[in-house]
Amino acid sequence: MQERKFLIDFDSTFVKDETLSIMAEVALENNKDKEDAINRINTLTNQSMNGALDYGDSLLDRMSLLKFHKNMLAEVINHIKNNISDSFLQHKEFLGNKNIYILSGGFKEIITPVVKDFGIPESRVFANTLEYTADGYVVGVDKNNPLSKHSGKIDVVKQLNLSGEIIMLGDGHNDLVLKENK
Repeated sequence: MQERKFLIDFDSTFVKDETLSIMAEVALENNKDKEDAINRINTLTNQSMNGALDYGDSLLDRMSLLKFHKNMLAEVINHIKNNISDSFLQHKEFLGNKNIYILSGGFKEIITPVVKDFGIPESRVFANTLEYTADGYVVGVDKNNPLSKHSGKIDVVKQLNLSGEIIMLGDGHNDLVLKENK
């Protein structure tokens, strides 16, 4: 029997929420336009996840709506740690298996401390990395990271060159394209 590899999406799969929505809640807490910005971010997220918008363009558009500072990361991580999907909480021991990879368009700075509690090391977390201004505000993501682009998950899986059966768990169009490009 072939060895199985599990590629798991993070947002709305491993965790119940979309990380960018939580970042918006934190960053826009006292902003009078908070609801409009969050609604716009959620609309762009849904359009991207359904394949109606290019993922890379959508990500940059969503990031531009935030005034997120790196000192807000701990609050976001704490919130996300309290919103792990039930099925992953119930199977925590299984996740430390050496064949589990997190493959996400989310942010490594947030994902790594969350999945570490499940025995998944940083070396098996593939996600975007945030870029900051000199004073600590997020301005975008590393555009050289394949996950910042529409076909990023396909490119990362090809680079990993995994053998055996590959099982992808995800919720969006960018997860579905992995099966189509097998």
